[in-house]
Amino acid sequence: MQLAYDAPLLHHIRVALGATNEQLAKHGGVSRRTVQRWWAANAVVPGHYLVRYASAVHPIDRDLAVRLATAAGTTLVALGLEAPQPSPLVSQPHSVGLSDLANSVVFAAADAVDLAPKAVRPAVVAAFAQAQKLGLTVDALLPELARSPKPAARK
Repeated sequence: MQLAYDAPLLHHIRVALGATNEQLAKHGGVSRRTVQRWWAANAVVPGHYLVRYASAVHPIDRDLAVRLATAAGTTLVALGLEAPQPSPLVSQPHSVGLSDLANSVVFAAADAVDLAPKAVRPAVVAAFAQAQKLGLTVDALLPELARSPKPAARK
């Protein structure tokens, strides 16, 4: 992903790191000349460099790291810089309404396949049990499940 140059963002990186162009280059894994070009008008900074800078500034300025990760199309959690925060329902398993929320998930699955919730519930339970067994989260699984399946190879 390539993002349009953002001079204020690059300036904030420099200030957070207290870096010269040479030091910015080292943090970004680029040459000093590349950093100089980034300072020039209409330069383009590839997103993967913003990710590198997010990692570098995270211990110093979390908010800036969030801005950099967002500009690169990712999150601090996805970059492994922070642990995912458990949802309030996970940390409070006896919350009022948990049963209603679970039923809502089953109803959504039933609606998607045009079957009765009673018929779909065992499949939903089996799918979530397998995901839990594999240590997968809904956040990690959902984008992959939402993709169209690849056609099976013919024999």
